[in-house]
Amino acid sequence: MKNLLKYLFVILSIWLLSCSQDFNKSKTERLLVKYKWRLINFVDYDANISAEFRPVDFYFFTDGSFMKIYMVGNDTIKASWSLSPDGEFLTIGSNTFRITTITSNVLSLRYGNLEMFFKTIPKD
Repeated sequence: MKNLLKYLFVILSIWLLSCSQDFNKSKTERLLVKYKWRLINFVDYDANISAEFRPVDFYFFTDGSFMKIYMVGNDTIKASWSLSPDGEFLTIGSNTFRITTITSNVLSLRYGNLEMFFKTIPKD
């Protein structure tokens, strides 16, 4: 009986952990595509400074396409995007970022010692 309970506990634990990852990924995906994301701060931790950047908006679409539109000069960059199975990493084109924060208000992406902070803007 004890062995049966141990096996049941292990199976239940694995099932719960796998559901949690699926939930995190789908929640992250929903948040990414729901909003337009405006870059508000760019931090270089090596130099311990906020770096200067051109104002830019990021758009994620449900079909896996991505657009980055600079507000000055109206330059547009298009690529594809995807999430890792656990929803912790975001790949845009050939670059992979760690998602350090994502809520309905804030997105933070880290690439090495650089971190970008975004706020949500309702889509037009």
